[in-house]
Amino acid sequence: MNLQQFKRYNNLLGLLILLIGTGVYTLTMESTASLWDCGEFVASVYKQQVVHPPGAPMFLMLARVFNIFAMGDPELVSLSLNFMSAFCSGAAAMFLFWITTHLARRILTERSDDSINTPNTIAILGAGLVAGLTGIFLDSVWFSATEAEVYSMSLLFTAMVVWLMMKWDEHADEPYADKYLLLLCFLMGTSIFVHWLNLLTIPALTLLYYFRRYTPSMRGTVIAFVSSIFILGFIYVPIILWPVGIAAKFELLFVNSFGLPFGSGAIFSTLLGIGALVGGIYYTYQKNKVVLHNALVGIMFILIGYSSIVTTIIRSNTNTNINMNSPTDVVSLSSYLKREQYGSRPFLFGYDYTAEVDDIIEGAPKYQRTEKGYEVVGKQIDYAYAGEQRFFPRLYSQEPGHQQLYEAWLDLNAGESPSGMDNWKFFFKYQIGHMYLRYLLWNFAGRQNDEQGMADLRDGNWISGINFLDAFRLGDSSKMPDHIKNDPSRNSYYFIPFILGLLGMVFHFSTKRRYALVVLLLFFFCGVAMIIQGNSPPIEPRERDYIFVGSFYAFAIWVGLGVIALFDMFKTKLSPTVGASLALCLSLIAPILMASQGWDEHDRHNRFGARDFASNYLNSCAPNAIIFTQGDNDTYPLWYAQEVENIRRDVRVVNLSLLGVDWYINQLRRKVNDAAPVPMTMTPANIRGSSRDMVYYRANPSVIAPEQAVELSDLMKFIASDRSIMPERTDLNYFPTRNLTMKVDKQKVLSSNAIAPENQAKIADQLAWSLPEGKSGLLKNDLMVLDIINANNWQRPIYFAISVNNSSYMGLQKYFQLEGLAYRLVPVLDSRDPQESRQMPGVINADIMYDNLMNKFKFGNFSDPKVHADADYRRMIYNFRGNFARLADAMTERGEKEKAIAVLDYSEKMMPDHSAIHNIYSYTTINAYYQAGAPDKARKIIETVAKRTTAELKYFNSLPRWRQASYSDDVRMDEYFFQTAIRMAREYKQDDLAKQLEDMQKEI
Repeated sequence: MNLQQFKRYNNLLGLLILLIGTGVYTLTMESTASLWDCGEFVASVYKQQVVHPPGAPMFLMLARVFNIFAMGDPELVSLSLNFMSAFCSGAAAMFLFWITTHLARRILTERSDDSINTPNTIAILGAGLVAGLTGIFLDSVWFSATEAEVYSMSLLFTAMVVWLMMKWDEHADEPYADKYLLLLCFLMGTSIFVHWLNLLTIPALTLLYYFRRYTPSMRGTVIAFVSSIFILGFIYVPIILWPVGIAAKFELLFVNSFGLPFGSGAIFSTLLGIGALVGGIYYTYQKNKVVLHNALVGIMFILIGYSSIVTTIIRSNTNTNINMNSPTDVVSLSSYLKREQYGSRPFLFGYDYTAEVDDIIEGAPKYQRTEKGYEVVGKQIDYAYAGEQRFFPRLYSQEPGHQQLYEAWLDLNAGESPSGMDNWKFFFKYQIGHMYLRYLLWNFAGRQNDEQGMADLRDGNWISGINFLDAFRLGDSSKMPDHIKNDPSRNSYYFIPFILGLLGMVFHFSTKRRYALVVLLLFFFCGVAMIIQGNSPPIEPRERDYIFVGSFYAFAIWVGLGVIALFDMFKTKLSPTVGASLALCLSLIAPILMASQGWDEHDRHNRFGARDFASNYLNSCAPNAIIFTQGDNDTYPLWYAQEVENIRRDVRVVNLSLLGVDWYINQLRRKVNDAAPVPMTMTPANIRGSSRDMVYYRANPSVIAPEQAVELSDLMKFIASDRSIMPERTDLNYFPTRNLTMKVDKQKVLSSNAIAPENQAKIADQLAWSLPEGKSGLLKNDLMVLDIINANNWQRPIYFAISVNNSSYMGLQKYFQLEGLAYRLVPVLDSRDPQESRQMPGVINADIMYDNLMNKFKFGNFSDPKVHADADYRRMIYNFRGNFARLADAMTERGEKEKAIAVLDYSEKMMPDHSAIHNIYSYTTINAYYQAGAPDKARKIIETVAKRTTAELKYFNSLPRWRQASYSDDVRMDEYFFQTAIRMAREYKQDDLAKQLEDMQKEI
């Protein structure tokens, strides 16, 4: 076969991979917005808004093009962006195919060959096919490919720049071959504001450039590698961070010192930079300094792509509804780009979590634009710690709960100080083992389930499916309960893709060591290097496997080259054509197995959970309400629902995590959609910058006796005034009492129809409560919650989402009323037992809650057996069921037992057992059925749970003793279920059921 024919087949098969990948992802993509950041991104793409730091303006603009496919239908907006991710991931697999076939050609043919024989053609194209299909069905890639996030587009850019480097490698001896490098630079610059993952390819690409342009040597290779690190650092700091940082310094100088208009410094800096770059390019061209000239032209192309950051300022100045950090000028943009709000993690030197703060160090000033110029509104804060710094600190986090997690990972006693070796132990055991190798094996060996892995190693482990290998860690699979063994998220690849990848890697190093080293650097820098630099804390909000997809793609190249390795083994024993065909057929087992195992949990088709649950939060609220939310999954989907699908645009969503910064507080002062501004008494000056970031509790009898209660409005006035300034620290404020009251306008409350008729006589004249004792003061977000409640003065309904941490309730939970997925603040005291009130806050307004749950709420289509609920959705479903049970109990108390049973039946219909299996958390549903007079329905659930619980306990008892400790909480809960179920069965005269349960217990 001549080279032209080969290239035709190579191109056609690459396009086939694109079609297969895009087709697979399109068939399995989510039907609407997904959880986590997806709601924010979809809403921001739709209206070109400003996302969280460091921003993704290029992603937003490119994604907006795909909105054309929505054809004006808001419900199709998220679907069009999900398709964008599907297409990008499919295209990335196409480039993976071409990268692999290029590397395979370098093994089997010489550059001078103008033809390729049939066996080699089968082997080369087969290698690309296996690599491309493996890339398609990688667990972490498939996850991102079916939702509207930046990672699929980022992976596409990463694959494109590596492919361009391979194209350059193929044509490097031809005139103008460096055009591929210039396009590569442009794409790299463009990708910066999609995601910065692309930069990690630089060491691998630099080494390939060295191997192709120069005569390689050990010394030269080391120099090239060191140079690649320098280039990576140069692009990250001088090219990405410095342009905006330098422009910010000129802006401050021109505006504050020279009195020139806003933007003058930024314009001058930009023109100066462009002039210097153009001058440098012209000078090097005139002087024939080729290398320097090409480098400057490459920088120019990177900066052309980088220039999309300007749109962030443009859109921010239009006051978009989503305007994270409000980067309206180059000074605030610099802080936004540096992600200053997230803080930093130590890299080479730092302190352990046990180190005590010795001093507070004030750093660089923070500036904010005002009418007069840029004013200093605070300073960067850092801490000086007692003792000596440790090299390579891995145990640094002092966040609440992290010390206990460090101790769990390192088997330390409570309060025991870690040693230097513990740092390394944590690095290898947790950061490398748990946060990288585990993810690698998820993709190439198998995955236990989709629950987040923790220190107890109970969930989220890698598996192989080979029983004797998995049994030591997870027990004999033959003794596993069916609901664990048949979990859709449980995948077993039997190490086949992993072994094929190792075979390909070894063969690659044995035949083409230099190219193998290039792939190894790609594998390392997109994986382990990210771990070293990122310095992961002992827990993350969710699993982070999706950030390592570049590394997994590099390994997929070796999986493809495994075909070449097998071909090399077979060709001497069989005819070359048969050997190549056999190698391909055997290797295809890997991606076919990955596809068959992974389809069920990755199929999000017909799932509407995020959109529906967001609308449920919003529909829990009365008209014109304010709802406090806290996390990603109770905020971003709500933004999507309001901004894109126009659901309940009258409700104002206030995120407590953002409420501690002035830019967000000031945005709340504006009308958004159909929601009026959020009322406040604190002025912008009161909360500007670092002012009142923390207001400390300090008893001051000269102002008020600590035990005396004060009206909330008076406390807000005190905190806002100069009287709250601490005498010994004029930069800090305090408040003198934790005991508060708030007057109630009964007429407004009654007219709102929020109080059930049976509770209207219980409306209090005033709220009386105390701030939590555990707090040493009020953070700015706590302060603003109180201020909003005070300024609102019963004008608008105020809610707290049920997902909000109870520490953010400000002690008001005894005045909560549950109406769905939110607690409404009402002036009716919860008269239940205090312990019961703490465990299940909020009295029930049965009429409102019934209407919400039965008529307004939607449930993501989880009633469909084909729709998979992952771990995040399952937790939400358990919460929903609990709320249905509470509503049923309220109906029963009112004597409406038929309605109570109907409520529970509807819950079982919309969220049946297959969506989230019944377990100990179903206790409330069982109890509600019993109380409503439906013992047979309660019995059915008990018997279902009892069978599973029995199987679980038998399985736990079969585990090695050292593993049983990981399931100690499960054992206690399962035993508690039996005790409770037996008690309820006897209480409701089901003695035969109680006997049956007792017999099952004896079997364990």
